[in-house]
Amino acid sequence: MGRILFSAYSSSVGAELWTSDGTPGGTVMLAAATSTYSEIYPDGNLVYFDANLGGTGDELCVSDGTGSGTQTLKDIISGATGSAPHNFLKYGTQIIFTATGANGIELFMSDGTGGGTAELKDINAYGDSKPYGFTVFNSNVLFFANDSTHGIEPWITDGTPGGTQMLVDLASGPGSSASTVTLSGPRFYP
Repeated sequence: MGRILFSAYSSSVGAELWTSDGTPGGTVMLAAATSTYSEIYPDGNLVYFDANLGGTGDELCVSDGTGSGTQTLKDIISGATGSAPHNFLKYGTQIIFTATGANGIELFMSDGTGGGTAELKDINAYGDSKPYGFTVFNSNVLFFANDSTHGIEPWITDGTPGGTQMLVDLASGPGSSASTVTLSGPRFYP
């Protein structure tokens, strides 16, 4: 029988990660953390999520549905601050996501290992690029980001630093083509 993972809140422990086999006795807390698990992303037999599993702040975590298989995958920012990974998307054999690293809020990729998790490109050398709206299209990923020179514009990546570039400057100059960005922002619709 399979299992599901979900985030739930209880007054006794707060928001935590739970697992269930569909029975009351088989529904248990998977890992205690100090996190709200704002995003859980399934990928095959694993799920990726943001959590504080031991004083690291919200970091990139992974679980196979067992207590021993639930762990921090990479402490991107050492200490209690956390990198707050989010916007997860499967891209080939990797996961692409947004996180706060040494260069601010930038584009990251992970192959599912700590050593294979890193910033893909520092898009905004003067601050946060805040990439979002990831969509796989024609073997690439389209997204929006702010490089500080052109404002928020559409970008494309093939998963390499050199292949990550602004697609087009729709609003010439520092003005953004997405200047009225809402919480969800503009999206690509394949």
